[in-house]
Amino acid sequence: MTDVHHLSLPPVHGLDLAPGRGADQLREVLALLFEDPTPLVGSLGAVLPLGSWTELLDRIELIVGELDQPDQILLLAAHPRLGERPETVATASSLSSREQEELGEDPGGLVWLVYFNAFYEQRFGFRCVEFVDGRRARDLIGVLEERLWHERSAELEAGLRAVMAIARDRLDRLSKEGQ
Repeated sequence: MTDVHHLSLPPVHGLDLAPGRGADQLREVLALLFEDPTPLVGSLGAVLPLGSWTELLDRIELIVGELDQPDQILLLAAHPRLGERPETVATASSLSSREQEELGEDPGGLVWLVYFNAFYEQRFGFRCVEFVDGRRARDLIGVLEERLWHERSAELEAGLRAVMAIARDRLDRLSKEGQ
């Protein structure tokens, strides 16, 4: 697991996709922003050259919308379940662990999230992703209950928007921490 407290973003200008060069750095950054960037790796050539890391996310957002549905679902599956046990989240991603910290302070809400996740995944066939950072489980209940009424295609889009919101927030944090 990467120590996010000692991370700085590499310079974006001049990233080169040659093996062992900028491609490795780009994949590392994408792993931080998206947990598992595997569905995006085939499209990396389409994002270069870059003027900024924000431009990277703008381009990736377009790519995500064009991915086939199984790859979109893989992007959702890379994120831990809402309210997942802290030790499980911590081993997957230190960023996710930090983002979901507040959820762990609400035991009743965590129990609700366990049932919600199971029902959601049965209904839609993919993992629920919501931009949580700083909210308690009880604060999410109304938002998540509303999402259960969505059509599958609308919910997939909502999950992908959340993935992008999380990536943008992480980029912002990493940029500030690297200064």
